[in-house]
Amino acid sequence: MLKTFLSFIFLFYSLNTLSCQSLNLNDQIIDLTSISSRYNSSLSVWRYNYFVDCRYFVGFTQGSSGSYTSRKMYNGLDFIEYDLSQKTNFQQDLKDYPNISNGNEAIDGRFRFLRGSLSETHSFYLRPKNISSTLAAGTYQDTVNVKLYYGRYNQYNYLVDTSNLTIRYIVPYQISLSLVAPGAPHNAYSSGKSLDFGILQTGEKDFFDIVVVSNSNFQVRFSSQNDGRMKHLTANSFVDYTLNVGGSIVNLMGSSSGPVSGPVGSGPTPSSGSRFQSSITIGAINNQLAGSYKDVITVSVVNI
Repeated sequence: MLKTFLSFIFLFYSLNTLSCQSLNLNDQIIDLTSISSRYNSSLSVWRYNYFVDCRYFVGFTQGSSGSYTSRKMYNGLDFIEYDLSQKTNFQQDLKDYPNISNGNEAIDGRFRFLRGSLSETHSFYLRPKNISSTLAAGTYQDTVNVKLYYGRYNQYNYLVDTSNLTIRYIVPYQISLSLVAPGAPHNAYSSGKSLDFGILQTGEKDFFDIVVVSNSNFQVRFSSQNDGRMKHLTANSFVDYTLNVGGSIVNLMGSSSGPVSGPVGSGPTPSSGSRFQSSITIGAINNQLAGSYKDVITVSVVNI
């Protein structure tokens, strides 16, 4: 009789430990790009049969930042912080064993013998935070290892199953250019500017600023309708001029057939933009035909 009793206890213990549970993440990849408040995800814990009676808990590692309270998605050296919690108020972060100090820092549950279902589903929440308006463009990403343990976080336990959760945030390329008066602030709606020299004189100069706001590296390019010359409105007569941008002369020769390269800048720029002080200087006035002269310079900016 004693031998039979011991065999029954051993059989029950084997079922309890070897047939316990497995983990399934309902989202393997979570994209927080369009999330303004919080993202609701969930996971499921499974047992293999109704004879299993066991406690379990689920822990979440720190991710790339090495911090539970300051988890980060990285894009090179740039990052976006995010919260990961089982509560919608995000007051406590989900953690991994052995750093769990209370029930709000882990997801826990219990399967009871011959009761309930084969699986239990638990919700958890994520949100991005402290998003800067000058973030560099690109994909920000972090990976958290989600771990299912048999037992309790403050008692005996052992690891049963693991799964990787990828958290992602995509910052699209954004770039804006404005042509403004010297020292004037960036104005995304100011994409054109006229310089009127009146009666043309050799060496006459007028000024303007090019301001670029971008979250990536960029280059300013120029295309002159008349290859760096002003043309008489009705005759084949020209007046040369010089374009100076950021302290360097831009050679507009041949630019009517394709833009020429100008200054480059690093992104992300400040919210006020990167400023390039620019000027047009009139060339020699000799025996050109009297009348009105004009040229159109197209200024563009591209990500590089």
